[in-house]
Amino acid sequence: NLSDEFGDDCRGKGTSEATVYRRQADLRKFFNYLHSNKIAISEISHKTVIGFLGTIITLSDATVEHHRRTISLFLQFLFQNGYVDEDHSCNMPAKRCLRKNSLPSVWEREDVDKLLSAVDRGNPIGKRDYAILLLVTKLGLRTGDIRTLCLSDIDWETGRLSFVQSKTQKRVDLPMPNDVGWAIIDYLKHGRPKTEIQNVFLTGRTPIMAFSDASSLSGIIIRYAQMAKIDLSKHKHGMHSLRHTLATRLMEENIPISTIANILGHSSTD
Repeated sequence: NLSDEFGDDCRGKGTSEATVYRRQADLRKFFNYLHSNKIAISEISHKTVIGFLGTIITLSDATVEHHRRTISLFLQFLFQNGYVDEDHSCNMPAKRCLRKNSLPSVWEREDVDKLLSAVDRGNPIGKRDYAILLLVTKLGLRTGDIRTLCLSDIDWETGRLSFVQSKTQKRVDLPMPNDVGWAIIDYLKHGRPKTEIQNVFLTGRTPIMAFSDASSLSGIIIRYAQMAKIDLSKHKHGMHSLRHTLATRLMEENIPISTIANILGHSSTD
């Protein structure tokens, strides 16, 4: 029940469903720790938190930090709703050294060009995949935003995309480059199945539907990278790596950090 209440509290503050799901998964580990050590919610203390973090300290810095953040928010929630008498989030240990994380994976310009050139735009799936890849390489859209992008999010008169980001729940407004616009038009007119579904991009097999929330779309990159004989061992090959690549190219062109943050839909320049 507390997990559900905490999830609703996060949603009320604009947290995305994907983040709520992960936070509740982190909480299950914390609850298991409390149960194993016979610690009631009302008995949670600073020592309890340190003890729990000690059980996951060998995991990656990013994972430990995500758990630390979740537990901190949960402790605030408990105090604000009267489940505990003290806000133990004030005594949470500091972030682990996230700056030790490796630099993001970045594609070479030649490899990006080869990836796009490998797409066969003579068939419906190729038209769809080419438009998706352009949205990532030219505009840096997140996978979640590509999955949920709707027909009404495209303003053809002004040539812009305007949508609420799935991760931040904030609206972003982006100019649509000509090649991106024409690729989407090609897919809509000659590749997209006739359907009442409002999502722009749909699966290619019956039953026709929008991509599921669990779809990472990384298979698109892997398929065309293999066709283009690109060595994927040199870098990560998820859609996110193309966002990192766009950010790097923009920095090389001396675009201000604040502008890059806006393009990528980041809430801050940090």
